Amino acid sequence: MFPAQAMEKRALVRYRMKDALFAAIQGENGYSLANVVDLNMNGVGLHLAGREKDLPEEVIMFDLLSEKKRIVLRSLLARVVYYRAANPHGNEGDDPPKRYGLQFVNLSALEKRMLDLVAKKFGQPE
Repeated sequence: MFPAQAMEKRALVRYRMKDALFAAIQGENGYSLANVVDLNMNGVGLHLAGREKDLPEEVIMFDLLSEKKRIVLRSLLARVVYYRAANPHGNEGDDPPKRYGLQFVNLSALEKRMLDLVAKKFGQPE
């Protein structure tokens, strides 16, 4: 008998980014810029350069920015629910990029509609 296949936990379609979209993560000393990898109304996947400070485990605030650094959606709250080195076996030196999964917190109905529009504009469904 074959082992059971792993079930995908996501209930919503995930949009992989086809156009550049960034997350400006607000911190004590300014902000860190991360690449948005994928997005849906439940959460967002990010790549953060290894030289940047690790994201805290508590709730963080960030803005979504276009390639031209225009604000697309601002002041989103999310909790880090997943973390790993983006390429643990690569030759990135001591600080490989990090892959994060964030789950949105306390989104309003308007923010959910806006996220759906942003995902469809900048991404393509997986």
